[in-house]
Amino acid sequence: MNYIDFKKKLDRLKSDNRHGAIYIEKSLFKIFIKAARELKRSDFKKLVEYSANWPTVMANILNLIDNVQKYIQHPENDMISYLRSLQDDILTARDKLCGKAASIIKRYKSIVTISASGLVYESIHKTIKMGWRGAVFVAESRPVLEGKSLAVSLAESPIRIVYGTDCQVLSMLDDVNAAFIGADLISSRYFINKTGTSALLSCLDSKKKVYILADSSKYYDFPDKIVIPEMPPSEVWPHHPDRVKIVNRYFEKVSFHKNLVFINESECINSDKLKKYLEKRQLLG
Repeated sequence: MNYIDFKKKLDRLKSDNRHGAIYIEKSLFKIFIKAARELKRSDFKKLVEYSANWPTVMANILNLIDNVQKYIQHPENDMISYLRSLQDDILTARDKLCGKAASIIKRYKSIVTISASGLVYESIHKTIKMGWRGAVFVAESRPVLEGKSLAVSLAESPIRIVYGTDCQVLSMLDDVNAAFIGADLISSRYFINKTGTSALLSCLDSKKKVYILADSSKYYDFPDKIVIPEMPPSEVWPHHPDRVKIVNRYFEKVSFHKNLVFINESECINSDKLKKYLEKRQLLG
């Protein structure tokens, strides 16, 4: 394959609005590793620079591209070994995170989630292996219905799954003990997740914990650069009147709340401590 072929593969991945951050990351690693093997170094460098124009809110993708851009500046560096090592480190971190989350999920009889976080799914799966037989409330997550995909993935498990429209599930939060959700990006000012997360936090009893599952690859130091993209209006209303403005955003910026607990690969941390850590990291550059 030549540079143009890899650029087309990258364009297809950029336009993928159906898969989550972990799938996109895995696919990008695959493209980068193959390109590092088959392209001249100058062409690979050009491909990485092209990828930097990706208008995504997924911090793991932005950080991956940034790390590769920095590493490729040194001609003596082995890109393939670096990419494989980086991917292994991320997978190890996420496995540790899911183990921590599973031990916490086990404390609750019922939990609620939104969208289809891969880390939430893996954590629930680990908890089931530990003997947990609780209930998971899943909102459909319009307009793409990622929640339905999660419900299907869990359907063969020996647990109770309650699935409904977004508003329906929000009206049933008295029946859940805690929330477990993912995050596409975490900054010192806000975190980003599926639209509907703010509503979930607002409707959930403030005494109930909300656990945010995100390894450190989701931490991002440049919050001013992030713009939430507008998605096709036709997904919400294919033939709407011209005078009706359709708002279709998959993601939203969510403010920090006191009942948030962030689980990463090394610890569980409250929102105040995480915010201070990220502010300090941002200052250190």
